[in-house]
Formats: sequence, C-alpha cells, structure tokens
Amino acid sequence: MFRIKYEDFVETYSKQYQSSKYYSQVMKKFKHGQEIREISKHFNISYRTVWSWVKNKTIPIPYIEYIKIKKKFNKNELSVLAPVMGYLFGDGGISRKGDIHYCNTEEFLVNDFVSKMTIVFNIKPVIRNEKSITRVRYPRWVGKSLWYIFGKFSFGKDTKNITSQIEKMPLNWKINMLRTWFNDDGSVPKYGVIAIKQKLRPLLIFIKKILSELDIESKIDKDDNRWHLRICGYKNMLRFKEKIDFSKGYRKSQELTKIIDGIKHPHNMTKKKILKLLKEYPKTRENISELLKLKSGTVYGHLHGWKRKDKKRKTTIGLVDMGLVKFRNINRTNVYSLNNSGSEIKWATGTRLSFCFRAGLIPSLP
Repeated sequence: MFRIKYEDFVETYSKQYQSSKYYSQVMKKFKHGQEIREISKHFNISYRTVWSWVKNKTIPIPYIEYIKIKKKFNKNELSVLAPVMGYLFGDGGISRKGDIHYCNTEEFLVNDFVSKMTIVFNIKPVIRNEKSITRVRYPRWVGKSLWYIFGKFSFGKDTKNITSQIEKMPLNWKINMLRTWFNDDGSVPKYGVIAIKQKLRPLLIFIKKILSELDIESKIDKDDNRWHLRICGYKNMLRFKEKIDFSKGYRKSQELTKIIDGIKHPHNMTKKKILKLLKEYPKTRENISELLKLKSGTVYGHLHGWKRKDKKRKTTIGLVDMGLVKFRNINRTNVYSLNNSGSEIKWATGTRLSFCFRAGLIPSLP
C-alpha cells in the first residue's frame, strides 16, 4: 500500500505555498487557545496568513486539493499506472502547474488511457474532440499525485526525464510502461524494423537499457533533429513481440505480426537445405554451392562458421562445429556428409535449439 502524506504533497507546489504544510498544526494550536502572533512566530508564517486561516477567510490551495486527491494506492493500482506512465511519456505530459494532458488521433489509445486513469483515480476527464484529434485533460491535483509517486518526470514542454523513482520500479512494471509508450511513439515501417523516436536522447537510453535486459538488441541514431531507436533483425523483433509488443488488438501489434511472419530465416533455412542435400549423399562444397546457387564462401560459412574481426558482428559457428555435419579430405577436397547423431547446439543468436533427427525437425538419416 502506497500512501501520500499532506506535508509531502505540498512539496510538489512552488515556494509560495510551502507554508501551507503547517495549516493543520496552525489550526490545532489556535483551537487550543494559542495566540495568533505566537503561532505566526513559531512557524515563521506572516501574521496576516495565520489570521486569515484561523478566521476561516482562506484555506490553502494545497490543502483543498489534497482533500480531493486519491491518497492510497494498492499494488494493483500501481501496476495500472505503468501503462498510464507510458502514455504520458508518449503523447501526453504534465504542465508546470500539474495539469495532465493527453491527445491522440486514434480512439483506441484515447479510450485505453482514459479507462486506466478511471481505474486508479475514478475521475472523469475533460475531453475535447476536434476534427482529427481527441484531447484529454485532468486537474492538477491528479498530476501532482503522480509527481509524488514517480517524481517530476514531466513538468512542461520538453522536460520529460527518467526519475530515480521510475528507475527503481520492477522490470515487469517497466515493460508495461514501454508497451503503451511504443503505442504512441513507436512504429513498424514496411522495411521491417521496430522504431521509436524522441527529442531527448536520455529517454531512448532508458528504453535501450530495458531492451538489453530482455536480450533485445537496438541501436540509437540521430536523424532530422530527433533521436531514433531501431530494433532490427528477426531474432530481436520476435523477442520484442513476445516480451513487450504493442497493446493487444492495436493495429501496430497486428502489423508487427505480419512483418515477423513474412521474414524468411536465411541462415536457418540455408542450413536446413544443406542438411537435406547431404541426406541424399555426401557432397563437396562446390556441389552444394551449385545446387543452392550460392557463393562458395557462403556455403563455407554455413559449414564452418564465420569468424568476425569486426567486434560489432558476432562470430558464428557452422554445421560442422554444431556436430550435425562431418567431413573427410579426399584428394585435397573436403567431402561433407551428415554426422550420424542428434545433438543440441547453440546458434549464433545465442538461442539454444534442439536438433533431433528422430523428432522430425530435420529429416532423419537414411
């Protein structure tokens, strides 16, 4: 259970409101007969301010708004706030005064954001429908509640930042936050990558860090005065789909599925084709190259692996090192044949796959 205390809530306001944190204590002392001047001196608050409070002429704004806010958050509500935060880092934000704003052209995303805010805060927003966009606003005491929980992660234009409170959240919470963030700012271009762009590079560094924890490789580049993070390659896109994805039912999730399903696995498929050829009878590298219409060097790489000098590209092992293929040197020419045993191997991606001929994943030996 997470609870917001009044004194701490006042800290989210500017300096001119900081004396408001003593409002309850001032009223208590006055009720017990203490003089206004004495109370003023004790709390270092102007006589006029204390007088207006105890005479019920004014009530501090932070106190009024604290009465309205949700003060307790259970574990489930904190979980629901993860996707809310993703939307706020995307097409939403919080003004300097604390007002929450969110806008989108897609009804699906607006409804998802509003429904999650309703679950936690049970408050109706102000919604304005324009020609091609819907704008949503919540009062400042809601934004200040989020500031109290997660720090000032957004407080005006181009101020979004990853606070220490957000950094300390569990990985699964961050994953749920990323999902809706990608809903807003992410894209799945037809050329086959997952991309997200931001004005502020530290935000993408945070995203990249989470992706790395999930064993998803990504790259950050600057393009058109914005920073772009791109996830490339079948392996990484599939892991993103399985571990993060866009929201269920959202068109971007469906587009990603189509792209992944349409990607051929060149290295995987080529290796399977080589194994199928060798099942027929032993062959030289030149035989395989001619039958598959591949360069001899490419076939050699699939058989013996690629040793990369460039650190950015990983060294990979071939079918021989995997234990699936063996070779003999006959008249100074290597002749390759299937190794008569099933084996468990590690692909270059680092994913452990089991190759068992009897299981039918690869045609059984003759």
